[in-house]
Amino acid sequence: NLKKAKEDLKDATHNKGGHRVAALILVHRAMWEVEEGMKFAEEAKEHLQKLGEGLLALERNPEDNETTKVILRSAHTLKGSSRMLKFDDIGAIAHRMEDLLIDIRDRKIAYRSEIFDLLFACVDQMEACLAHILAGGEGALDVAGLATDIQRAQRVEPLQTVTARAGAPPDAGEAGPGAEGTPPSLRAPAEQAAPPA
Repeated sequence: NLKKAKEDLKDATHNKGGHRVAALILVHRAMWEVEEGMKFAEEAKEHLQKLGEGLLALERNPEDNETTKVILRSAHTLKGSSRMLKFDDIGAIAHRMEDLLIDIRDRKIAYRSEIFDLLFACVDQMEACLAHILAGGEGALDVAGLATDIQRAQRVEPLQTVTARAGAPPDAGEAGPGAEGTPPSLRAPAEQAAPPA
């Protein structure tokens, strides 16, 4: 993590003994880790902002396929860059978010309120992981529950069923993932999405 890399850099810089070569290797490794970590943090902030803004736009217009593709690319990029730097929890969330967005893009499932709640929860969790990294941690948070909720949402019902039932109140036994522990979105209640027509 960034804190460990900075400590290695400090230790290696002050090494004056017979391990000069090893010290120089540590310096270069630590410098690379610090530089790449900070670069990742800046890029991650930009992608998280795109994700948040894109989801708000999709709540207003769930049929905007281009915006779905834009946020899908951001999720994919976050998945790859975080895994390269061993920020595994961000990578895991981004991967699940990407899978969910692919199902939406391919019209296997449709946007609905609990899907938006899950997607916003992904953004919230990745922002929390990033803050942990910038504070000197490894971005390691408990994301297993969110991943389980996303997998459950992907199995709920096919697009045809969702479309046929749009606007109808759910049956008592058909509560979606949001009723079973989905982390709440930070959106204001007024911003909740209407079900797709």
